[in-house]
Amino acid sequence: MKRILIIGPNNFIGDSVKAFLTSRIPAKDGSNAYGVATLSVKDEEWRGIDFWVCDAVLYCATMPQESEKAYSQEDFVSINCDLAYEVAEKSKRDRVKQFIYVSTIDVYGINSKIGKEIIIDKNTVCRPKTLYAKSKLMAEEKLLSLSDDNFEVVIIRVPMIYGSGCAGEYTAFREYALAGKPLPIANTNRSMLHIDNFCEYLKFYIDNEVSGTFYPQNNDHVSPMTLATKIAEQHDIPVKIKSLPANLLTKLSPSANKMWGGMLYAREISDLPQLTYINFEDSIKKTERKE
Repeated sequence: MKRILIIGPNNFIGDSVKAFLTSRIPAKDGSNAYGVATLSVKDEEWRGIDFWVCDAVLYCATMPQESEKAYSQEDFVSINCDLAYEVAEKSKRDRVKQFIYVSTIDVYGINSKIGKEIIIDKNTVCRPKTLYAKSKLMAEEKLLSLSDDNFEVVIIRVPMIYGSGCAGEYTAFREYALAGKPLPIANTNRSMLHIDNFCEYLKFYIDNEVSGTFYPQNNDHVSPMTLATKIAEQHDIPVKIKSLPANLLTKLSPSANKMWGGMLYAREISDLPQLTYINFEDSIKKTERKE
């Protein structure tokens, strides 16, 4: 049995991972079974808890990007970087084998443009622009310094992650689609990651005791127009597609470039063909219908 400690309960990723891993049916020999516990780090009690019984620690506690207007750079660094490092140091002292940190594609600091597609590969340089992304990259660098033969550090740079109950970018597409607004012709593609696929990747990282930086994504690259269309279809909302000028879109929404631009991971940096994927169309059905 693998014993996993999730740092940061009551959040979308942590709760989803716990439900996913605890629902796995173990083999007759007891393999592929997972014991999962959660721990809050909002107070100081976690410092007195022994982690030695854990095989892996998953750090999900985070100050989200949506909080940038309300908090300072110091606040972001404190939660997303310094606290993560302290938890990792304790994990290493307590002889935990693996520490897993959820980072973001935003560490690249790439501003996508409407109608333009940007492909991220192994040579793409990180130049984070937001407080959130800067704090995440700082954490990555500090955490990787702890990695050695006895302590594996895994960094997961997720693209847009979504599923039933998620917040963030997907919510913006959902609101746009459900409002019945005309969809711009945006045939550029983007990387996305349904929470079930995230959990499959995570299970692979844990089972195989890997270390390093990883770039998971769905099996399908999808255009923003297709995403909004599929969401609308799940609610029987008629789809209107129009050739809307980019300058009009940016006037209507400050986040238009991010929504309708294309940013994706190159296939060669994230393919794990042995994983079981939920495909794009089924993932939207599951997210919208809560199937």
